Amino acid sequence: MRNTLRLLVLALVAGPAFSPAQKKDDILEIQRDVADLAEKVRTLQKSQDDKLEALRLLVQQATTASTQVTQDMTALQRTLTNNITTTLSDQQGKISLAVAPLGSQMDALATSVNALTQTVGQMNVRMGQIDSKLKDLSDKVSILNQPAPAPPPSVVVPSADPNAPPPGTTRLGLRQDAEKDYASGNDELALKEFANYIKYFHDDEYAPNAGYMIGMVYLQHQKDYESAAEAFQKVIDTFPGMNKSQDALFQKARALELGGHKTEAIKAFNEFVKSYPANDYAPQARLELNKLAPPANKSKGRGASK
Repeated sequence: MRNTLRLLVLALVAGPAFSPAQKKDDILEIQRDVADLAEKVRTLQKSQDDKLEALRLLVQQATTASTQVTQDMTALQRTLTNNITTTLSDQQGKISLAVAPLGSQMDALATSVNALTQTVGQMNVRMGQIDSKLKDLSDKVSILNQPAPAPPPSVVVPSADPNAPPPGTTRLGLRQDAEKDYASGNDELALKEFANYIKYFHDDEYAPNAGYMIGMVYLQHQKDYESAAEAFQKVIDTFPGMNKSQDALFQKARALELGGHKTEAIKAFNEFVKSYPANDYAPQARLELNKLAPPANKSKGRGASK
């Protein structure tokens, strides 16, 4: 192409030096070169157009691919979100179903523990009763092992003391008669004999037991709860500090409870538990208190669980 341009320039410069025939040939050659040049330009233009079209197609394909990737990512994100939400909901439902029975099981366990506590308390009470019976049996054996009292003198001088026992009345004999009549259900005779024992042998170690047994006759045999409470209170006042005075306070609380005096019964049970926490009747006293006046937090807990 450069040669053609050079020839064209030379032809124009040296035009006058050539002949007409030569000019014609040169012109034809120039025309051919120009036509060839035009063809090359068209070919180059077409090549550039093809490349631009290919580049445009590539850009369009890249744009389409980018759009598709964006759509795929959006769909994937939506799918993952839905799957995660569904999975979490399913797991939460399964966990709720698994945890729900635990609440019922905990309530049942609490009920079982409460029942076990009451059972243990009742066992302690029974053990205390057995221990009391063993003590009474031991006392009876000790009395049986005591030597027989000396026979009364043939001539008895009447005593001026109105509280002195009648002739022939002994501690052992009066006690045995009273306990025998109590066991046989001869309440009136037993009451009289226990009262006489306190009257005649007030300073004897069995005197508090006699007063206690008077209260038990009213409480267990005759169901006279008012008289029972009064009898037990008399033991507390007459023999303070004695073991039977402790038991008398507990039995007084029971008599008040059975007689319908709830407030006085609660007060007596509280006094007993506070004063004699190591007494054999203490566990039973606590059970009675829980029955008469259950703790506020405990009752609220049960109501909330329901």
